[in-house]
Amino acid sequence: RSRNCAIVMLRVIQAADCDPTNPEMATCGEDSTVRIWDLQTYDQILDFSARADAVVSHCYHPENYQLAVGFSSGAVRVFDLMNTSVDQEVLPHSGPVTQVVFSPDGNFLYSAAEDGQVAAIDAQRSFNIVRVAVTAEP
Repeated sequence: RSRNCAIVMLRVIQAADCDPTNPEMATCGEDSTVRIWDLQTYDQILDFSARADAVVSHCYHPENYQLAVGFSSGAVRVFDLMNTSVDQEVLPHSGPVTQVVFSPDGNFLYSAAEDGQVAAIDAQRSFNIVRVAVTAEP
């Protein structure tokens, strides 16, 4: 039996990602909100808002119950979803973060941004920025 479902956001949904270990999905939108959805009931179970900073991208940690989120300010924040709190925050970029992704083993978090940089962040040691690569200008 199928069930009709509508996930309602106030504005455009920027990105969606499924949790690798739980039946959940995260969405982020132009309304500066990250929402977590239960994929079995289609109910919203959590939301995080950053009113002064637009949410641009996000990804789940491959093992821990964490979500990395990239913002228009150039910040990357890692949310502890179990405790509904910000676990870490770094500012590796001077422009909007277009993509965040954890390495398959979860040891590193990589972020790319409109400033032409890719940052490698050590996810095992207080999320220190260990390397920033700058792309060549056109």
